[in-house]
Amino acid sequence: MEDMHDVISKLSRSMKINGVLYASFKYGKGECTRNGRFCVDLNEEGAADLIEQHPELTAIRYWKTSDLREGKEKWLNLLVRKTRPTRKITFLGVGQSPASQ
Repeated sequence: MEDMHDVISKLSRSMKINGVLYASFKYGKGECTRNGRFCVDLNEEGAADLIEQHPELTAIRYWKTSDLREGKEKWLNLLVRKTRPTRKITFLGVGQSPASQ
């Protein structure tokens, strides 16, 4: 799930304040590899936990849909809004210590 946090962080940094992000995930819980691709499955609880760790984002809505093909997967769709600036991450230069900042 750490990779998903990195993805959400990068997407969030690229968004403007009040920008909206749509995403969909196969409904479920956990990570796996399908057909050679890494996948993250989410349910409502997992999506809420993911978004909660990114305080600049606010969930607008979660909803489930079914695949159009008969008997196929369910999907979790989510809309989130960027409601405040992304926290800035600063790095120390080589040879610098926090005291010299």
